[in-house]
Amino acid sequence: MTEEARNKLIERVQKLTKLAEAGGTEEEATLAAEKAQELMLKYAIAEHDLEAAGKPVEQVIEDVWHIDGTAYGSWIEKYRLLDIVAEHNSVKTLFMTLGRKQTGTVKLYGTPSDIEVTKLVFTMLELQMVSTMIKELRASKTSKKAQFRNGFYLGFRRRVEHRLYLAQQKFEEKTGPGTELVLASRLQKAEDAMPAAKEVNKQVKAGYAGYVKGQAAGDSADLGQARVQNEKQEITG
Repeated sequence: MTEEARNKLIERVQKLTKLAEAGGTEEEATLAAEKAQELMLKYAIAEHDLEAAGKPVEQVIEDVWHIDGTAYGSWIEKYRLLDIVAEHNSVKTLFMTLGRKQTGTVKLYGTPSDIEVTKLVFTMLELQMVSTMIKELRASKTSKKAQFRNGFYLGFRRRVEHRLYLAQQKFEEKTGPGTELVLASRLQKAEDAMPAAKEVNKQVKAGYAGYVKGQAAGDSADLGQARVQNEKQEITG
């Protein structure tokens, strides 16, 4: 794939994420994430075909990124969402060190295009996750704010992960049995570039009420009815 084609791909994903951010709903954010993933799955197959033909393709790189925590969400919660998005875009993540108390340093391994799309989709979903959590937390009037917040983020992540998994399964069924092997090979190349992994395993108390609200936020997207699809269908072809 030429540099021009790669730039066009990134621009299409940028348009999707900007539309979702402007709309401000979980429905639009989830749809945009699904459509971005579909674009990257098509891209992965195109790169595989080029490589099989002996033509140059993007190589796996290491990229360093910093995640800031806030009063409404720790870097750990955000990192866990990033890891989910990355895995579904052929990128592996590795948590490294803490800088400031509320900042985590993460290394990403994948092709430049896969990493760029991972960052775009994560940033979009993070915005929707935090903004919806704040709204639900205020409405709940609970005194156990930390547990509600942690439960919300857990529920949101699990729903997003499930939806991205279903989107990938649907794409694999549509494109044939060889697609799964192509994607597995691409993810394995990213994993091979990693040093030994360091687990992020900080235990937190998660409230059930927040968990239910988080699930609802992550599960509320009616992907066939979102305004993103109706207004900008040409973006994803």
